[in-house]
Amino acid sequence: MGSVPGNRFMARLRKAGCQSGFWLSSASATVAEVAGGAGFDFAVIDAEHSPNTITTILDQIRVLEAASVDPIVRPGANDAIRIRQCLDIGARTILVPMVNTAREAEEAVRATRYPPAGIRGVSMGHRAFGYGRRANYLREADAEICVIPQIETLEAVANLEAIASVDGVAAVFVGPADLTADMGLIGQTDHADYRALLADIAHRCSALGVRFGTLAAGADQARARRALGAGFVAAGTDIGLLRQATDALVGYLGTHGDER
Repeated sequence: MGSVPGNRFMARLRKAGCQSGFWLSSASATVAEVAGGAGFDFAVIDAEHSPNTITTILDQIRVLEAASVDPIVRPGANDAIRIRQCLDIGARTILVPMVNTAREAEEAVRATRYPPAGIRGVSMGHRAFGYGRRANYLREADAEICVIPQIETLEAVANLEAIASVDGVAAVFVGPADLTADMGLIGQTDHADYRALLADIAHRCSALGVRFGTLAAGADQARARRALGAGFVAAGTDIGLLRQATDALVGYLGTHGDER
């Protein structure tokens, strides 16, 4: 158990094509297990807009790994302590919310690296270390950690090249909800102005040789984002699919509310 497992998600980012994923917000390992069985390349475990705790994140990492689905963890903030906890339980790809400047991207990368390259605290008894059995972990871990800043504001878009060029940044992720809100188009992820901005981001990332990813509202939007050259797209969410399915079922069956 000496060597650190390779980061398959990060390795695939370096190749052509687009990885398909799913978004998990329910804080349920059972839901993650069901979704993982579908055969996605990756799944994002969200701790920014969900009731996830470090324990529920760990449970979901375990079931996704068992299904050979690469877990991506989004901590609640660009915070060294939260990032450290995610790394210690075994996350190797960190999606960092609300990164607006190169300096903030540098802080995120430093939170994932051991000294002297960064500020990650050293412990030898955690899960990523194999509970003390992974002898090479401290030497090899940094190279397998994938840091992805989220581009979610017009300020971040303006600083895209600087953010994407930070050493240790593996890709960028365009957050559609917050970015459309900052544009004055809250919730309008198919608006022509947003689509034009996304196309511009895609062009600039291509010029930099940096992959970008995003979240799509369903299969049609996912295909459109892939056509722009996205390297990874989460094509749906657990909460969204459950809501759609239950609404459709009630609409089909009807209710007896008027008889109660």
